[in-house]
Amino acid sequence: MKKKLCLILSLALLALQVLPVASAFAALPPYEPAEGDHFDPKDYYLNYESQGINLLQRPIITLSVNNEKSNDRIASDQTLTFTATVRRDSRIQTPPSTVTFSYEINETLYENTVSLVNGVATYTLSYNDLTSAGAVPNTNYTMTATYGEDGITEVTDQVRFGILGGTNPAVIFTEPGAGDTVSPNDAVALKIKTFQGATPGSLTIRWTCERTNQISSGYTCPADGAEQASLAYRAAGTYNLTVTITDTEGHTGTDTIAIQVVDDPPYVSAFTIPDEFEPGTTATAYVVASDKFGTINRLEWGCSDDGNIVFDQTFDVDPPAASIRHEITTQLPNVESDTHHCMFRAIDDDNQVSASYDLVFRTRNHSQSVVSDEPVTPTEPNTGVFTGKSASATATDVTLASLGALALCSLFAVMAKRRF
Repeated sequence: MKKKLCLILSLALLALQVLPVASAFAALPPYEPAEGDHFDPKDYYLNYESQGINLLQRPIITLSVNNEKSNDRIASDQTLTFTATVRRDSRIQTPPSTVTFSYEINETLYENTVSLVNGVATYTLSYNDLTSAGAVPNTNYTMTATYGEDGITEVTDQVRFGILGGTNPAVIFTEPGAGDTVSPNDAVALKIKTFQGATPGSLTIRWTCERTNQISSGYTCPADGAEQASLAYRAAGTYNLTVTITDTEGHTGTDTIAIQVVDDPPYVSAFTIPDEFEPGTTATAYVVASDKFGTINRLEWGCSDDGNIVFDQTFDVDPPAASIRHEITTQLPNVESDTHHCMFRAIDDDNQVSASYDLVFRTRNHSQSVVSDEPVTPTEPNTGVFTGKSASATATDVTLASLGALALCSLFAVMAKRRF
């Protein structure tokens, strides 16, 4: 009787671990972004916990200095306050509680770990801190804020900073931020901040634009005297933009920003739950797509057993959206196989096409005592891109624990029989 009860409990525990997988997708958060945001599937990851499979948002960190987006400088009686704000998924039970601030002056690296309070960490540097480290007036240095969660790639953000000094005036770009990118023909906001030198009085501002023949229609190099402007370029590339200020005695200060213009193909990914299916059944793939600077207008896909993919299935997004979620079904082969896969691609409002995402489907006959020569992992989602081998997740500790409980129960039964 004890042996039967132990067996029943172990099987029940195993069932409780498998059941959440079947309904996991229904519990996932919607893929629609918050108002004004563009969802990117790369910003999410699958997390395996006892309650099943969750789609969790990767942490996001933003850094500012003295309330400026990307750059500031201080005089001898001032300080720099760096503020790192971290947004993270509220379902992470024990998230890290610190941010690391790091910067380099004269090839010496300085690192400081600061606690997060309500998602915010601040770090302050005084003028004396910087001069003691050898900071040179009117020179840009870079502060990096880093945050990471277990098993997740660290996220960082950067700002520039420096100190004032000497007789010359100074000027810096406070927008765009470090690492900002923009797509072709989309405007980037420009903003500068000026500082008086030893000579008081008015300052003249002059802009110099690189490769003006690549500036988009309707835009021109900012007019002299402007402290804010917007600019767009028609082709991908790096474009240097310089601003020069001059005081009444002819002393000058300059700053240069590199505008990064990148092609904006949309992004698409897909996954299945579980990662294995019975031969001859149908499988559902969950597809997500996003466009950082625009909208997804169309989704195309095709499925095949032999690798010859034809994009013969389409879904027109109406109305077009910055991010979409879509489900497709496919008929699987009647035999055990690793060769069935579907390929997906997305098309955006600029008619740019995403890289193709190739998702493998595995069929295994689980009703047989021996299904193949290779081991079969417990049921989990398949999120891998096809690389020539089966792309599926590894076993969860929870499911393995259930199987271990079953094996341990059997061992106890054998030991009891031998003892008594």
